[in-house]
Amino acid sequence: MKPSSSNELHPLDPADLERLHRRRASNIRMQNIIKTKILIPMADVVRQPSLSDSKRPSFESSSKSLATNAKEGLSNGESIQLQNFGSTDQKPDEPLSASGRRFANIAKSITLLSGRSSRVGDSSLANPDAQEQNAFFNKYGMGNQQTNTSAENVNPETVAHISRVKKMKLWFIFAWRELVIDSSTDSYYYWLGVISFAYLYNLLLVIFRCVFFDQNLPFHWTIFFVITDIFCDMLYIGDIYVRSRTGYLEQGLLVKDVAKIVKAYKKTYTAYFDFISVFPADYLLEAILRTPRPYLRFNRLIKLDRIQAFISATETRIAAPNAFRIFCVISYIVVLIHWNGCIYFFVSNEIVGRDSDQWVYVEDTLFRRYVYSFYWSMLILTTIGEVPYPVENIEFVFVTLDLMCGVLIFATIVGNVGR
Repeated sequence: MKPSSSNELHPLDPADLERLHRRRASNIRMQNIIKTKILIPMADVVRQPSLSDSKRPSFESSSKSLATNAKEGLSNGESIQLQNFGSTDQKPDEPLSASGRRFANIAKSITLLSGRSSRVGDSSLANPDAQEQNAFFNKYGMGNQQTNTSAENVNPETVAHISRVKKMKLWFIFAWRELVIDSSTDSYYYWLGVISFAYLYNLLLVIFRCVFFDQNLPFHWTIFFVITDIFCDMLYIGDIYVRSRTGYLEQGLLVKDVAKIVKAYKKTYTAYFDFISVFPADYLLEAILRTPRPYLRFNRLIKLDRIQAFISATETRIAAPNAFRIFCVISYIVVLIHWNGCIYFFVSNEIVGRDSDQWVYVEDTLFRRYVYSFYWSMLILTTIGEVPYPVENIEFVFVTLDLMCGVLIFATIVGNVGR
């Protein structure tokens, strides 16, 4: 009997034919898994701009290479048992065949290169068939560890909190690296108004606290001044950031380079004045001596240019600029009377002495002290002069200087109204 040649065809029995059909179905299913779990998530990967189009690997070539490797493994008589990959009786520690190891290495490489391996298995919560696919990838070491978490275990409040934290982090990164402020916008004008409010607080209350309050302050006043001081100082620190990010015009165009704007800001005297205005000398001495030192907050008054910029911007935006100018003149006069009244009380209380003569102030409540000092200051600066006559030399000098300032103020009022 002659031996049969290798080229001679043999009929297949039904068992072999059924095994081939199952192997072909497994291969088709494997290709579908590769397409849905690897190639489709790779479609939104941002390509590197340094690579040319000719050097970028295409998704079609990747799918063809995977299919070729799978066919080579099957042509050598090896088979990947895919028909039972979704079953629960399969042992995870079972050794892989040569083709299985080849497929695992190829799939891992593609997943790492894609940079989106975290997206593998994200659709398992919405797709019921994805659980079997996740089991297959877990078998070959490609499974996402987070796919075992079901949708019921995810807290919507936790997800929303994480999303808010990420958005805030991205916003802070953008504000620090890329944000450029235009000085012609409404938001910049509103910020000038906020800084002007902080400046007015320091302008009016710093000298008031130095003169009318002694070191033994009531507790509620101490808490109030500490909170307002910290709030205004935080606004001053924020203004340093705003100034360092405010763009300027160069050849008619707004400069939007943050590094260039910051460098130009550091070269100006405004940067030094801003840092001096927020120097916390008062906090340091209060922490050491355990007593308030409001006279160390006079450096906060350096930011005079911010309120001047706010007044100039308001004159161009308001419908009645003349009325606003009159209001500004009256405000200047009130501030001068306030400061002069505080200085009068300081001279009569600390230098001359209380109840020493008829010119000085008589002891009374805090409200009466300030009202009388403000009234005396208004009479002097308006040149009315119906006040007690001075007795000591320091009193004569102070009254003379006040009368001279009153003449200048009256001339300023007449000149502004005449315009």
